[in-house]
Amino acid sequence: MSNLTNSLSSTSSLYPQSTATLWLQLDGTYTADSTGAQGELAVQVPLTDAVCYDDLDPYGNETTSDAQALSQDVYHILLEVYGSNLDDLARGIGVESWLSASSAKIAALPSVIDSQLRKDSRITSSRTYLSVLGTSPPSYQINIEIVADGSVIPLAFLLSQAQGLQ
Repeated sequence: MSNLTNSLSSTSSLYPQSTATLWLQLDGTYTADSTGAQGELAVQVPLTDAVCYDDLDPYGNETTSDAQALSQDVYHILLEVYGSNLDDLARGIGVESWLSASSAKIAALPSVIDSQLRKDSRITSSRTYLSVLGTSPPSYQINIEIVADGSVIPLAFLLSQAQGLQ
């Protein structure tokens, strides 16, 4: 797993190529139809490349194992802003936006992460721990223990204003 953790630890960001407007409907669903009816809310979401730039290894391969693919998906769930993935609008956490949150909200982050990860049918269980590394500027270590297919997959991420999620 150390290679997997190392491959996930390089700094990454999604590079929006453009944005799209989705309309949040009264029933809580999104549509690309820009009706602008009363009560609808226009939401700008970034359109990104299919993968984060650091998803590829030096040979251009995205993943080489099921564990690596799952770990990469976990990374994307942490990175993506909720509702920005057009394939699954109920996915995403946007942990980088949590850096300016109150300490009470930050304390809830592990349960939010576990809730999102349990939606993945490959994950039997998830347990997330958050450690404060610094307060000015805020930085955190996120440790996640995932059980998938009977195996425990430990993942560790750093979250800071200077480097984002890595």
